[in-house]
Amino acid sequence: MDGNLLYNTSVKKLYEFNIPDLPPSLNSVYKIGRGKMYKSDDVLVFEKIFAYTAPKLPAPIEEEVSLSLTFTFADRRKYKMSDIDNLCKVMLDTLQKFGVIKNDRLIVELNVKKEAGQKDSTVGLLYSKSPL
Repeated sequence: MDGNLLYNTSVKKLYEFNIPDLPPSLNSVYKIGRGKMYKSDDVLVFEKIFAYTAPKLPAPIEEEVSLSLTFTFADRRKYKMSDIDNLCKVMLDTLQKFGVIKNDRLIVELNVKKEAGQKDSTVGLLYSKSPL
């Protein structure tokens, strides 16, 4: 695909979501207790929000895709302190866990942006990599 996927009209939109929250940072995803590793409460809450607000698909996407993500921060301090790559990993794992995409290895192109705004949110668009 040539150029920015957001402006390329030769791609097909497969899935779109707008979550009223931000994924937790990768640094806070897992905790260790009693000799076992488990997901933190922050991740469990984000996954629950995703499950209730993201549209459902009849079957997971099984083709190579492009993904565009926009993370909007209401808190300017968190905006400045958050590593964009840490937010991405949790989001990609969530897309796979909830059956949006069969495996996050199918994401072959990633366009990510973070911005300051009025409310925390995560917006995502999945595009087909194959020609129309």
